[in-house]
Amino acid sequence: MFSTLVDFFREQIFTLKEGSYPFWLMYRGYVSPLGSLLHARMLRKAKEQFPKGHRKLTTTTYSGVVVTIVSFAYDNYAYIVRKNMDVNQCLIVDCGDGEIIIDILKEFQWDPIAVLTTHKHWDHCYGNAALKVAYPNACFIGGKVDRPSICTRLVSDGEELDLAGILIKVHEVFGHTLGHVVYEINQATTSTDPPIIFTGDTIFVAGIGKTFEGTNEQMVASLDQFKNKFCLGTILFSWS
Repeated sequence: MFSTLVDFFREQIFTLKEGSYPFWLMYRGYVSPLGSLLHARMLRKAKEQFPKGHRKLTTTTYSGVVVTIVSFAYDNYAYIVRKNMDVNQCLIVDCGDGEIIIDILKEFQWDPIAVLTTHKHWDHCYGNAALKVAYPNACFIGGKVDRPSICTRLVSDGEELDLAGILIKVHEVFGHTLGHVVYEINQATTSTDPPIIFTGDTIFVAGIGKTFEGTNEQMVASLDQFKNKFCLGTILFSWS
């Protein structure tokens, strides 16, 4: 009975019309602790089909940093960022599944200095709790408006961070939620290296995030930031 209810809940939240009473009722549940139970069940079901993620672990280098792309659930991604191949200190971005991230950290003996979360939805922050237990000295960072789960260092538009030798700039991009942020990294060693941005659910490979909380006008303004603030060739790490 519970599993049927959870599946119905997950399906409806993405199909109901924004602004309608049923939509807001479902959405309030989705961002509540009830939503974390929904996400936990979805992770368990996904691991039955994809025990090691839905895509192979991939590591690539852009703009002077090394990014390991970790797939989880059915179509989500988290990221592990290091200054270079030779260091074990790292940053985690959008940990929606703590178990799979912790397994990778232990396998490669990487040490997370900070966990960055773009917004409060459980598929981007559910794993923060498990990471906090496993790595209590890590700093958990999220937007000041959204206040994602476990995040105690709350950041706003334009803030700059220096974490594990990696320079990060915060940009607020409201629309998907009213407190969504993205993280820009520019460790370029040459003038031709573009920055990279972890976009959360603002922009995808073939679309944009659903405007759960914000307005279409806010989303358009946020998308304009990508056009106006960032140079041509900027690398977007986008959920797809």
